[in-house]
Amino acid sequence: MEFINNFKTGISSYIEGTKFIFKNKLWYYFIFPAILSLGIFLLGQYFVSLEVDINEKLKANNPENLNELIWLNIELVISDGFYVIFTKFTKYIVIIILSPLLAMLSEKMEEIMTGNVYPFNFTQLVHDVRRGVRIAIRNMFWEYFFLVVVLGLAAFFPKNEFKAVMIFSIPLLIGFYYYGFGFLDYINERRRLDIRQSTYFVRNHRGLAMAIGAIYSILFMIPEVLKYFFPGVFSNTYVYMSFATIAVTFAPILAMAAATMSMQKIVGLENNEWAIKKDQVLGEKDSKEIETEQATETENLDTPSDSDENQE
Repeated sequence: MEFINNFKTGISSYIEGTKFIFKNKLWYYFIFPAILSLGIFLLGQYFVSLEVDINEKLKANNPENLNELIWLNIELVISDGFYVIFTKFTKYIVIIILSPLLAMLSEKMEEIMTGNVYPFNFTQLVHDVRRGVRIAIRNMFWEYFFLVVVLGLAAFFPKNEFKAVMIFSIPLLIGFYYYGFGFLDYINERRRLDIRQSTYFVRNHRGLAMAIGAIYSILFMIPEVLKYFFPGVFSNTYVYMSFATIAVTFAPILAMAAATMSMQKIVGLENNEWAIKKDQVLGEKDSKEIETEQATETENLDTPSDSDENQE
């Protein structure tokens, strides 16, 4: 029952988080993911064309010696490797590259909702980015570890619909969990939970993690789904690129917004003892300004005016 309630919280938080972003004019956070998505797509296309060129060389020009054959195969392996990274691991690459932006968005949302402020600290920012990258790599490893396990188990089943569903659905559900984990960890880090504590928290809120990760993944899948149902239209590179760009632009920002909104509902972010209240910060600024003004007035009183000097 708790799983279902947490899952519902995650789904509803996507709607509330989207409204929150536009209501508070935070739409500018979409700009950098749009640029990033275009870059990822162009790199993917580059490695595809590179692979084609290498294959044509292997077919048309028979290598004159063993060294040439070895180098062509090395180039092919490298291009295939980068192609896999920029296509199959796109969702993790986006999380890794956007780590600073996602952390800032979540902090800004928390500030608006609760008045919590986290003064800028470059050392802390570097720590947050390193942790975000570490979590993403960790989750990527575990997801593909379980994928290998599932494929290994599926080998013992006969080829039928059950096997196909098993191979498709189980890795997909595992991915939902780990993607959601990555977004929730940004908030857990501000709550000063270490990775072990964050893992324990997410494990106890699996439904929430899977809801956050599910919508994030589904947004990435939209271009492929449309290509499957409308192959004639989406076989056009520019049409596919347009929808892929939209997906990558919105998916991480909306997922981070949903994660922040849902954590506010579950743990109450205003109770974070590590945060400083905005009113407190403004009060300190006002008191410093008053002290500065008083000091300036005192100096002016102590300093003789020109007329006083003339009278003397």
